[in-house]
Amino acid sequence: SYDTFHNFIKDAKTKVNEKFQKGLYIDIHGQSHAHGHIEFGYLLFNDTLKLDDKALLEHQDQSSIKTLGNFSKHCFVEQLKGKHSLSGLMNKREFKAIPSLDMPYAKCGNYFEGAYNTKTYSSLDNGTISSIQAEFPYTGCRDTKENRKKTAKAFVESIIEFTKIHFDIDLKAA
Repeated sequence: SYDTFHNFIKDAKTKVNEKFQKGLYIDIHGQSHAHGHIEFGYLLFNDTLKLDDKALLEHQDQSSIKTLGNFSKHCFVEQLKGKHSLSGLMNKREFKAIPSLDMPYAKCGNYFEGAYNTKTYSSLDNGTISSIQAEFPYTGCRDTKENRKKTAKAFVESIIEFTKIHFDIDLKAA
């Protein structure tokens, strides 16, 4: 099962790269941190997210979206926590997320920055596929059928908008 899963991702990465020469891998999980925000992990620790924007820029090369700037007209900080980031797009759809302009880091310290899959399938290798770990809280996102549908709809809409903004790819047409 493990090999089948990872071979599928590797194959998908190859196909996306051949067709679009850029892409996005999302690793989706659930979490139950008290802050109740969606967490988007970019392989940057919570303490790193506390840095001011200028200092945060110095950590782009350690992030899972290291090469996104090669395709996006928006800078790294905007991609990470601005209004055009996944957090910003989810906030627009009434979901609070970290990192964002409203909550640039988890004040309680509980934050998933990304793990093995996020690192393995990211652009840390200077490739064209960026990677983001998405951690959804139970309450408000996964606790009821209605909330799961609302969250899924908002997340899909946000990913479609994110890929249009940063990759200039219209997933609805692709």
